[in-house]
Amino acid sequence: MPHRKMRDEWSCVEGTTGHGCPEILRPRKAETIVHKRFFSAFSSGQLESVLHALGADLVITVGLHLHACIRATALDAYGKGFGVVIVEDASASDDSLHAAITRRYLQDRSILFCSSNEIVVALKQGIAGLERC
Repeated sequence: MPHRKMRDEWSCVEGTTGHGCPEILRPRKAETIVHKRFFSAFSSGQLESVLHALGADLVITVGLHLHACIRATALDAYGKGFGVVIVEDASASDDSLHAAITRRYLQDRSILFCSSNEIVVALKQGIAGLERC
């Protein structure tokens, strides 16, 4: 992202250690990879068409910076008509006050925060179970 380049931070550049992830989280051969350049995962224009091709109507998101990238992605998904769930125990922020404000703001807009265990249970019961998170 431009602000990272400006600060000479290259941790998210493809092929660097900072871009890598643990083996268990690496994409499978059949999975589509969508790279983002800005805060929202929808910023490249590719994610929405991939989700529609998969017949998805729900976005479950995890990651760093709840107050920035996760918020932007959640709001874009919400604006495009997708249901949105943020996995609360797989999301983080280095700005706890901003993260708390963001969580309240998103919850007020029907974006759910669920634990990973609640999501696993809900998926086993059928997606409607997520409404109880």
